[in-house]
Amino acid sequence: MQAAARGLGWPQSEAFSGQSTSARRESGRRAAPVGGELAPEIAFLSAHECTPGALLRAQAAASRNRVSAEQVLLGEGLVDEEDYYRALARRLPLPFYRGEIPVSHAVDADAAIACGVAPLAANRAGLCVIAAPRAAAIRYLLDRTEAGEPLSGLAIASPRMLSKMVRAAAGARIAEAAAEALARRDPALCARSGLSSRQCVAIAAFGVVAASAATVAPDSLALFLSAALWMLFATAIVLRNLAVAAANVVSPSAPLDDSALPIYTIIAPLRGEERMAATLVRKLDALDYPVLGSKLTSANLAVLQSFPHNRPHG
Repeated sequence: MQAAARGLGWPQSEAFSGQSTSARRESGRRAAPVGGELAPEIAFLSAHECTPGALLRAQAAASRNRVSAEQVLLGEGLVDEEDYYRALARRLPLPFYRGEIPVSHAVDADAAIACGVAPLAANRAGLCVIAAPRAAAIRYLLDRTEAGEPLSGLAIASPRMLSKMVRAAAGARIAEAAAEALARRDPALCARSGLSSRQCVAIAAFGVVAASAATVAPDSLALFLSAALWMLFATAIVLRNLAVAAANVVSPSAPLDDSALPIYTIIAPLRGEERMAATLVRKLDALDYPVLGSKLTSANLAVLQSFPHNRPHG
C-alpha cells in the first residue's frame, strides 16, 4: 500500500487520511494561513457554489485549532464529504470514484484504510489506485496539477467510499481475522477445542459421587456443596484482587500531548430548559480539552438568555 503511494510521489509523513492527529494538526498549522487568502485545500471550492464567508470561517477555525481547513469543513458538516471530494476530483482533474470498479482482493485492509490509498482490480479504464487524500496530499496533488504534471492511473474517492470498498474486497479476511486471531495468539484462551478428556472424566466422577452421596447422606451433600460454592466465590474474589494488583505493576504510559489527543464533538440539545442554559454553558466552558470548532462562551450565553422563558416551542 505504501508502494502505491510512493508511486504517486506524494509526501509520506502526512499525506494520508490515516495520519496521526498530531501530524494532521501540524499540517493544518502550515495549511491554513490567517487572513483573506484561502488555503489551497479549500480555495477551489469557491468555484463550486460554496460561499466565501463559510470558507473564511472554516479557515479561521482551522488556524485556531491547528488543523487543516478541509477538516473543519468536513468535521463541522459545512460541506458534505462526497461533494467535497467530487469537487476536488473535478479540480485536479481526475475521475471521481463511486465504486464502479472493485478494489483488488489482494488489498491489505488495515493499511489501505489507514493510508487512504487502495489498489483497484484490473479494469479497462486504466485506473490503478483510488485515493482519499487529506491535508498535505491534497495540496501536493493540486501543486502537481498546477505544474501540468500528469496523474495517470489515479481516481479520487471519499474516505467513506474507500473504506466501504476495501471492506467489501477484504470482508472474508477481516471476518477470519476477527474469529481466529485469539486462537492463533494464545490457544489456551480459546474455548473452541472444548473440554479435555481429563476434564470430562473429572466431571463424570463428580456426578457419580454426588448421586451416591445424595442417596446415602443428602444433608451432608448439601453442606459440602454449600462449602464448595463458598470456596469458589472466595477464590474468584482473590483472583480478581490479584489481577488488579498485577495491573498496577505496569508502568504508566507517558501522558499524550494536547496535539495528539483525538477530536470530539459535544452536542448538547436544549428544549424547554432555558433555566439550565447558564449552568450548562459554564460546565462546557470549564472543559479543559482541545476542541475542534467554536466553543460555547459567555457571548453565546448572553444570546441564549435573551430569549424569553415563556416562548412557545414549535
